[in-house]
Amino acid sequence: MQLNLALNLPEESFTATLQQGLEDQANTTLVAERSQIAVIDDAQLEVFLPFTTSVQETALTLVLQLAASDNAFDVTVADSKLGSLKLPVWIEQLVLQPAIQKQLPQLNASLGQHAAVEQISSQNGVLKINGTFDISVN
Repeated sequence: MQLNLALNLPEESFTATLQQGLEDQANTTLVAERSQIAVIDDAQLEVFLPFTTSVQETALTLVLQLAASDNAFDVTVADSKLGSLKLPVWIEQLVLQPAIQKQLPQLNASLGQHAAVEQISSQNGVLKINGTFDISVN
């Protein structure tokens, strides 16, 4: 049996998860309590990661484009900055994108056992995920 699935995830939940994850890892490179994720237009997330050792309070800012592809999540780096400096595309392609892609198979494998992602959108700080959820009754 398949059920329609609609998840509305506010940016506060992304930020809380990010901050908790950084704290759990005992991360000393990033300032966990100032790290945040904002949901912006066109199914994008803006990730703000301030460094602890920066005299000028520099942060890495990533804009991630989310999409549904083959009933799963697809994430690409749409933009990246270190402070106010735009990072070159080759850094996005050779460093940032592979780091993100490394995390996707586990997420998609876990999700794919029971659900299919069909559409991702955003509105007013909320990421909206639509799809189907499979329920097997034995």
